[in-house]
Amino acid sequence: MNILDNLSKKVAGTYKTAAKASGELLEETRLRLAIISEQNKIDELYEKLGDKVYSMYEEGESLGEKFDGDCEKIQEIKQRISSMKNRVKELRNVKTCTRCSTEVNLAYQYCPRCGEKLEMPPPPVETVDACPECNTEAAEQFDFCPECGKKKE
Repeated sequence: MNILDNLSKKVAGTYKTAAKASGELLEETRLRLAIISEQNKIDELYEKLGDKVYSMYEEGESLGEKFDGDCEKIQEIKQRISSMKNRVKELRNVKTCTRCSTEVNLAYQYCPRCGEKLEMPPPPVETVDACPECNTEAAEQFDFCPECGKKKE
């Protein structure tokens, strides 16, 4: 029976060791998740703080050299994003309703979602140049006259 007692003591010891290790692992995992949660809260506060600082800049407040330079960069990036978004709309032949922000076909005069009267985009203006050789009108983007073949200056 001595062998069975020893074996059962070893099994019980192994079980206690495994239970302790798994408990510690579970506690470590909980702590890591709590740390991530707390870090996310800090990140959200940083973002809100940055938004508040940038809003102050947009309202005309100078925040000092250290902040004004970064705020100017943000403004430039926002303008580039806006230009890109507008170009995407052009490519998709859509415009945005000023009341409900729905994207609608350029040809629509009224928003299909809210009924708002929409601004019609101005017709594209094609500038033309006259060929110095034969006086034929040609689109500005042409490098050569389509009539006589002379290179534009």
